[in-house]
Amino acid sequence: MAPRRVDNGDFPFYQGYTVVLPPLLQAASDGDVARVRELIQGQQENSLADFLERRDRFGWTALSLASEKGHRDIVLVLLEAGANPSSAAYDGKTPLMIASFR
Repeated sequence: MAPRRVDNGDFPFYQGYTVVLPPLLQAASDGDVARVRELIQGQQENSLADFLERRDRFGWTALSLASEKGHRDIVLVLLEAGANPSSAAYDGKTPLMIASFR
């Protein structure tokens, strides 16, 4: 049986039992600062805010993931690009709150 692929808008894609994050979220989670910069630079200015606000299935943004993993360089790149440190996930946690727990 082939893996099932479901596109739920801002939610990650499901392939079988593996969750595949959107590229910006994956790069932020992995600590790949060069890839994060590349993805941001590839966005049109008028769509950058929406791009930075893409979320995983828990409502976490790239900034949330980078904050949780302690990827300081990526946090700075995302903030400079305009990511919102007060954007709450579905559980109410913001990237700022997540960073303060580290």
